[in-house]
Amino acid sequence: MQVSNTFAINTPNKSTKHLKLDYRPLKQLSMVGALMLVFFLNGCATQTKAPSLIDPFTAYSGSKLIIHSPNSAGWHQIRNDSGGMTFAKYLSGNGTLIASVLGEPIDQLLSPTQLLKYVEQKVSKEDLDNSERFTIRDQQISIETSRPYPCVSARLNYLDKQAQLRKGGKGPLFLNIINLSCQFSSMQDRITLIGYSYRGDTPTYTPLQQEAQAFISSVQIPE
Repeated sequence: MQVSNTFAINTPNKSTKHLKLDYRPLKQLSMVGALMLVFFLNGCATQTKAPSLIDPFTAYSGSKLIIHSPNSAGWHQIRNDSGGMTFAKYLSGNGTLIASVLGEPIDQLLSPTQLLKYVEQKVSKEDLDNSERFTIRDQQISIETSRPYPCVSARLNYLDKQAQLRKGGKGPLFLNIINLSCQFSSMQDRITLIGYSYRGDTPTYTPLQQEAQAFISSVQIPE
């Protein structure tokens, strides 16, 4: 059994000016698997027209969860509804970053070991369902010990052999995903997935780990 403590909780900046109250509490969420592969299949990662830019580290406050946009320039909010929240940043070439908070209802409390098995089963199912399109390059799934409730971290690297390219047509792109699945103490009736992903022409995106950790750590339970 692998155990890590990568995603420790960071206290949000109390002086954040860009607070919005239009984010509804996460209710009746529909988790897009454990990998967000289906999200990418829907073409969000390569759209050519995007909503307006948002300010870095904008706070969206709900009664049970506070979500912050990534703390850098160039991000768009492409989803904000009862199903979750998603941000996108478009890089050069076919590069795209996705930061997302999704979830799935569950009717029982899980131990860390049970949550690990739950996530592993989700990953295996998506790998099987999308095996013709995605080639697995590397996978690491482990219990996360830095938070006081059950969490599991996952690092998942793929080759998307049928990606929709930004200039049209299809071709291979690399897809790297880092996410954290938790059963928050304030929302024990669901598993919340906090994910950060890169898809692009190169097999690696150097700042991925640092940026993913910052976004995942900024998702907070209200005090």
